[in-house]
Amino acid sequence: MTDQISRIRKLVAEGRLQEQEGEVLIQAFQRQAQQVEAMVSTENPEEPAPALVARTRFLLGEIGASEYWAMVHRQAWAAGILFGLSFPTLLLFLGYFLLGHEKYYGNPMTVVVVWLVLAGMTGPLFGLLLYFHELRPKVLSLLDLRRQLGDEAPLEEEATAGNCPVCGHAEARHWHRGSPAMLHWQLNPGLAFNELVLGQRIPAEMSRCLRCKSDYLVCCGCSRSLDLSDWSGKRAFGKWQGFSCPYCQTKIPALRNGLAFVLLLPFYPLIWLKKRQAKS
Repeated sequence: MTDQISRIRKLVAEGRLQEQEGEVLIQAFQRQAQQVEAMVSTENPEEPAPALVARTRFLLGEIGASEYWAMVHRQAWAAGILFGLSFPTLLLFLGYFLLGHEKYYGNPMTVVVVWLVLAGMTGPLFGLLLYFHELRPKVLSLLDLRRQLGDEAPLEEEATAGNCPVCGHAEARHWHRGSPAMLHWQLNPGLAFNELVLGQRIPAEMSRCLRCKSDYLVCCGCSRSLDLSDWSGKRAFGKWQGFSCPYCQTKIPALRNGLAFVLLLPFYPLIWLKKRQAKS
């Protein structure tokens, strides 16, 4: 907005725009900025995720492809390090509960060596798989899309209900509760740790744009297309209560892991009572 106001004042100084008209335009821009700031503070008080900010800046031409690639590489490294630290630790705790202290923790040095080997193997492997299977194809799709549209063409179109919120494309691949990826989350007992301890949840239905490879979902309350990048990275943790639309606060259906559901059964009366008290 600052650049636009400076451009208006420059036009007024050059005599190409009347002073009164320039003041009207400046006031209009300032009112628009205040409305956007008020909307963000009330409807979505959290700051956008860094990945979403970087991608938006890339789409708007504020950063180049090299900077965006660097951000993606850092994201893959961070995910690999986090997985390399958490997976061996989880495995050692499971071994302790299943085999006991004497059989599993007989020699502390052996435990340390096993932990280091598992961390050194699983961390880089997970980071590489995430990079080549998820992150790299998305970046290549965005780069190809920019080349097709041209550097000066706007990428962010007005997304109608059900369309991609990034490029406005209507065609997408959809996942629901019966899809293999969704069944994997529900039936894999190892993912109960992610849900109960880390608070990771995934929506019951989501889509992937066939043009820019962006993941999104459609709110069942206001029919807005919500970019899932804002719930990635650090924002993926702590979602024990699921997801809510940042615009209308509608509860978005999320999947529940089977083992996590069984373990939470004794606590469901307390959860139901707490929700009832919150509503009242």
